[in-house]
Formats: sequence, structure tokens, C-alpha cells
Amino acid sequence: RESMLKILRPYYINPNKRIAAVVGSGVHQLMQKLMTVETGEETLYNEILQGTYDMYDPTTCTLYDYKTWSVSKTIKILKHKDPESLFEVALQLNQYRMLLTQTYPDLKIKNLAVQVITKEPLSIIKDESLSSPVIYLPMIPDKLVNSYFEIKKTKLSIALEEKWAPMCQARECWNMRKCSSYCDVNMYCSDLPAKNHTEFEDLDEKQKEVESKIIEVIKKDIEEQEDIDYLLKLI
Repeated sequence: RESMLKILRPYYINPNKRIAAVVGSGVHQLMQKLMTVETGEETLYNEILQGTYDMYDPTTCTLYDYKTWSVSKTIKILKHKDPESLFEVALQLNQYRMLLTQTYPDLKIKNLAVQVITKEPLSIIKDESLSSPVIYLPMIPDKLVNSYFEIKKTKLSIALEEKWAPMCQARECWNMRKCSSYCDVNMYCSDLPAKNHTEFEDLDEKQKEVESKIIEVIKKDIEEQEDIDYLLKLI
């Protein structure tokens, strides 16, 4: 619904709601200046996907993405091993991986990683392991990634044609938190009547099924990394 409304309706961007995005962009520009390799910040696309990856390290064959996160989100991932918190970034990096390997078939990508830059200073965090951790992510099967974005593309096409879409799903609107404070088009939601739409309902079910499979891949990867960490401690 949000994507449809942003295309069909005029809206105002409140700069006060964009502070986090401005900080994130500033960090990306700084990291780009510090890069020691030439492969990075390239925008790629195909008929379904589009994205700009941050850096590829040819020495380790690792594809990196920079993220400016709060310490609470970092703790949720590192300490609580929450697969839901990694869903979006894992999907994003696998999207970049697919675009890169399609554009450059001889390119080898062995690892996907997020370089986290924590918003809070170390004096507040008081735990160096949380200030700038590197988090490795799983390779999600191409079929799942394509299926997810095909469904999203189909839903948007129908929404634009009918000028109507159902409410955003919980993951898309951060369990309604985005609606009240971070959505630029939430004022239009009340204009759209509630109604049953079989085609959307079927697509929603397919999307939930694909998302569930992606979460399982992430969860399995977290468990495998925990096993490796345990074995290293024994050694």
C-alpha cells in the first residue's frame, strides 16, 4: 500500500523523520572514501531486482553492506539471535549477490556480510563487541529471492491498476510503528475502504509462505554459526 500511494499521491517528506536516513547516507559516503578496493557503490538491475551494493572484497570474495544501527538492534541480533531482525538485510544482500553474479558471471561470492556502525558512541555502549561488528549472513536460494520479489511486483501492479491495496503487512510496517511516525503517506490510508480481494489474499498467503522459508534459512544459519563458535571455544 505504501509503495502504491507514493506513486499515485503527492506527499511531503518531513525532514525530522529523515534524520536517521541522513546519518546513514553520511556514513555510507565516509565508508566509500575509506574503501581500499575499487569494486563498490555500483547500481545493478534486471527485470525484477534493482540495488546498489556497498563493497565487494575480491581477496575474501565477500560482499559487504554497511548498516547504521542502534545498539538495541545490534544486541537483538548478536545476543538474542533473532532471525526476524536479519530478514530484511539478508534478503537485500542476496538480492545484490544475484544481481552481481548475473552481471559478472565469473565473479565469485563466498560470503555475505553486514558491517555494522552503531549509532551510539562507545562511551555509552561500553562494550567494544557492539560498536562495529561484522555479521555474516546466509545464502538464500535464488528461487526464494525471485519468488519474494515476483510476488511484491505482482501486488504492486494490481494495486496501481485498481488504485487500491490492503493494509501493509506487519513486517512491512514494523508492527504499525512505521505508520504513526515514519510513513510519509499514512494520511491517505483512511481514504482506502476495507474490502475483500481474493487475488491479494492469495498473494499474501504465498508471500507469507516464502517469508517463512527464508526465515528458516536464516535460523538454520544462526544455529550453525553457534555450533562453530562452540567448537572453537573447545579448541
